[in-house]
This record gives sequence, C-alpha cells and structure tokens, in this order.
Amino acid sequence: MLRTINYEKAGHISENKNTQLRKLDSLIKRETPQPVASDPPVLVYNFSNTPLDDNTPSILSKGFNFSITPRSVPIEIIITQTESAIAHLPENLAEAARQDFATTLRRAKVPKSNVTRAERQSLKNLYNNPDIVVLQADKCNATVVLKTTDYIDKLTTLLDSPEYQITARDTTVYLEQKTKALINNSNISTERMKPLIPREKSSRTPRLNGLSKIHKQNITLRPIDKYYKQVKGAPMGSPLSPVLANLYMEDVDNVFVIWPHGSENLHAFLNHINFLHPNLKFIMEVENNNSLPLLDVLITKSNNSFSHTVYRKPTHTNRYLIAKSHHHPAQLNSVLNSLIHRFIRLADNHNRSRKLY
Repeated sequence: MLRTINYEKAGHISENKNTQLRKLDSLIKRETPQPVASDPPVLVYNFSNTPLDDNTPSILSKGFNFSITPRSVPIEIIITQTESAIAHLPENLAEAARQDFATTLRRAKVPKSNVTRAERQSLKNLYNNPDIVVLQADKCNATVVLKTTDYIDKLTTLLDSPEYQITARDTTVYLEQKTKALINNSNISTERMKPLIPREKSSRTPRLNGLSKIHKQNITLRPIDKYYKQVKGAPMGSPLSPVLANLYMEDVDNVFVIWPHGSENLHAFLNHINFLHPNLKFIMEVENNNSLPLLDVLITKSNNSFSHTVYRKPTHTNRYLIAKSHHHPAQLNSVLNSLIHRFIRLADNHNRSRKLY
C-alpha cells in the first residue's frame, strides 16, 4: 500500500508537504528490507609466493569454463568439424550443408573481445611462468595458484602411499588387447560385442594431476591418475568405479541416519564399522543447530518434522558460466534454467516461498 502512494498524492495530504514526504520516505525505508552485507566469495586463492597483479585475479576469477573470443574466425576448425558431422549424410545433403556453411563463413565476423588486453597479457604471463601452476579447486569452483614445487611434492606424497606401485612400462596397449580378447571369448552376442571392443591403439594413458581441496585443512590434492599402477581401490574418474563400489558396498557412500540410541553409542558404532575392513574408512557428520547437510540438500529439524532446501558449502563461490563467455546463448540460458530447476526440486514449499540469496 505504501508504494502506491506517489509523491504527488502525498503533497495533498497536508499543507506541510515536506513533512509528509519525509514521513513517507521513512515508512518506505522501514517497509523495504535492506540487503544483508556479506563478504564476497573468494574466487582466487594464491598459495604461491608470486604476487599477482590486479589483472591476473580478474581473468582467473572468470572460471575455467569461461571461453575467450577468438582473434580470428577459426575457419579450418569449423570446416573439419563440419565434415565430421555430415560424414553420415547422403552426398546431396552433405553438399548442401557444405554450401550453407560456406555462405555463413563468408559472412562471419570476428566477435568483439570479451577480455581486456591486460587480461590477455596476464594469461600469457601465467603460461610462461614455470614456477607456478594454476588449477581448479575441488568441489567449490574456485581457482588456486600453487608453487610448482609444492604441487609436485603433494602429488609425490600421494603416490608414495600403498595404493600405487610404479610400473616398468606403459601397459595401455596390453590392457587394450587383453580386454578385446576377453570380450571375443565371452558369450556376448555379436551385436552387443561390436561397440564394446576398443579400437586398436584408441585408448590413452591417464596422466597424473590434482585438484586442490581448499574446503579441507592443509590444502590436500585429489589425484586424477599417472604412470602408476593402482593396486588398491577403484580409480577416481573411471565410469566403472561407482558400479564396482555399489556392488561391494551396496551403495552406502552417503547415508542419512536418524539415531535414537544416544551420542556415545553412535561413536561406538562408527568405531565398529571402521574396524570391519582395513581399506574402508567411514566419516560422520552430526547435526549442528538442528541442521545437517546431505549432498546438495540442507535438512533442518523443527517441531517434530523436517524441512529441506538447497545446501551450499562454506567455500561456495557462486561462480557460474559468465554471460560474456564466448558460448552459444542456449548454453548460457541453461545455467539459469538448471539453477531454477535445482531449487524447485530440492527446496520444500516453505523454503521456496522465501527469497534465496
């Protein structure tokens, strides 16, 4: 109601127009909730001893999925990808597609740059600096700058564990041939067998790199693989690993439990299951202020019931694909659509009615 009273009408409420206007301003300010001030999320962590100028955090904060506009139209790449896409078409349709693409390429213009010249130079300086390594943080979409020596030391520490053994040679071709032989000697039908057989020398040897886990103490690294043989556990990132883990563990990766037997018995139970197998260790998180996160959901207990909404880690950066990124508009729009869909699915009716900051 207060907002419907415009300043013109307020001037006729009393002879003292200025007094009424001041009252109206005061009421509107009290009605309108003021935004809560909060510290901006940290997008770039510099753990090296190399100082970063102002332009370097600016370009790094855009994220690893940010695409820089090209300085020229990549004609050769477009032609190559076009030929690959139309290879299955009849020749008359393929030729028509070629003509359409050729017309489009002749009209194509270089898009306006979405980064400054100084930011491009900062990227070049980072690329040419052998003393630092830039990588993505694990699970929080931040950028981490590490000393190269620290990065190598942390990875070496991971590889010194009993889970890995050094191999004398690259076994990729051998494993490829062995897999092919096992499939050929199986009882699988020919129709199902054909897409399973790897093409000769089509596999690539995994390379070792790490993601910085800034949401945990001591900035540990998560490995993604190298020229070592993993003798324990399942390789991280392999599509087969979750399947094998579920078969062995019966899907107990993340479990939400209502425990009615007291805190002491709960910790005793945790100790018990951690002694069942030497290579299986469980961790536990208990409720805090009647709330407990489970994956992307924050579950809150109140009045003998539970409510739920979207959960974000304390290190969440709110960094998504930037609108200025050189992506197709459909990809940019999908970011907003996915966030809305995620909120609708994960939040209950009570939390959906509240404004989510």
